[in-house]
Amino acid sequence: MTETIYKCNKCDKTFYTRSGYRKHQKNHAEDDRNICADCGEAFEDQTTFHLHKEAHLKDKPWVCTVCKKRFRLQSHLAKHERTHTGQRPYICKECGKEFRRNAHLASHQRIHSGEKPYSCSHCNKSFSSRSNLILHQRIHTGDQPYACVICDRRFSSGSSCARHEKRHSGRKSFPCGGCGLDFSSCDSYTNHSCVLIS
Repeated sequence: MTETIYKCNKCDKTFYTRSGYRKHQKNHAEDDRNICADCGEAFEDQTTFHLHKEAHLKDKPWVCTVCKKRFRLQSHLAKHERTHTGQRPYICKECGKEFRRNAHLASHQRIHSGEKPYSCSHCNKSFSSRSNLILHQRIHTGDQPYACVICDRRFSSGSSCARHEKRHSGRKSFPCGGCGLDFSSCDSYTNHSCVLIS
C-alpha cells in the first residue's frame, strides 16, 4: 500500500494527512489570500481562484442543511451530519462506548485486543492507531505543525496547542463542585485538594 504524502509548495514541509496539510496552508494565508479551503491549492489571482472554487462546487453536489458544507458522496454527508445531531450508531461490545464512525470503533477496539499494528520506523515502538504513530514520530523529526495564534509558540499536537491557547484567554473550564474554584486544565483540577480528599 502506497502512503500519500502532502508537500507544502511554499516551505517544503510534508504531511501524512490532508487535514494536516490544509491546516498548515493556513499558516501561509497572510502571504496569499487565494487559498482553496477544499484542497489547499494557492492561486495568484482572484479570477482563477473563483473558477477553481466553482469546479469544487460541481464536484460536491451534496450539501449539509445545517452548515452548508459540501460533499462528493451522500455517504460522506451522512457521516458529517452526525456531528450536528450527535448520533453515535457504532457501539463497542466490550465497554459500550459509542462512536460516530465505524472506523473510530475499529480503532477503539484495539485498546481491548491489545493490537498495535503501527510501528515507528525510528525506534520500533508500536501503536494502536496511525494518528498516535504520527504524533509519536514528531518526537524524532521535531515537527511542530501547530502554532499558537497569539504568541506563535509551536506544538506537535493540536490538543497541546489548544491547551496552551486557553492560558492566553484566561478561560477556566474545570470548576470544582466542592469549593467553587475554577481550573484551566484537567490535570490541575484532578490534583486539587478537594478532589484528592473525596
